[in-house]
Amino acid sequence: MQRVDHTMLEKGVRAGAGTSVVQLAGCEYASSDGARLGRLRRLLVRLASEPGPEPLVLDLSLVHFFGAGFVGVLVDTWAQLKTQDRQLVLRGLTPFCARLIRALHLHKLFAIDNHVPTAVEESESILVRIRKSDVAWDADMLRLEYVGDDGTPIRCVIVPRTAIQDR
Repeated sequence: MQRVDHTMLEKGVRAGAGTSVVQLAGCEYASSDGARLGRLRRLLVRLASEPGPEPLVLDLSLVHFFGAGFVGVLVDTWAQLKTQDRQLVLRGLTPFCARLIRALHLHKLFAIDNHVPTAVEESESILVRIRKSDVAWDADMLRLEYVGDDGTPIRCVIVPRTAIQDR
C-alpha cells in the first residue's frame, strides 16, 4: 500500500504525495466565494498537471453545499485529468451533494468513493470543540463545526436551528 503524506497548503485544504488526495475542510463552496474557488482551482490544476497514472481524489466528506462555480472547477479538473488518461475521484459525498452530483449526471464523469470516515478515524486528538455559526443561505439552519485541538476541522454538519438548544 502506498503511503500518503499530508501537507497543509492553506487553511482547510490538504494534499497528499503519491496518490493525490485533497481534503476540503469548508462546509460550503458557494459560487459567490470567488477567492476560495480560485485557490481551489489553482491547487487542482497544479495537481492535475502532475504526470502519473494515479487518480486525483477529492475528499468532500466535510462539504455540505456547493454551487455552480464549484461544479465548474470539478469539470475543468476532470477535463485536464482526462487528457492524461487519469481519473477524478469524489470521496465521501454527503447526501445532499450526492443527490446534486446525480441530478447533474456528473457521476458519469467522476468515480465516486462512498466511504465517509468517522471523526474517530480521522482525528488523532481527543479534544474536539464545536463551533456554532449561521448558515448564509438559510436563516432556519445552523452550522456545527467540529474542530480538533490543533485547529483542524474534523466534521461540519448543518442542522435545523430548532434541533439545537442554545446553551
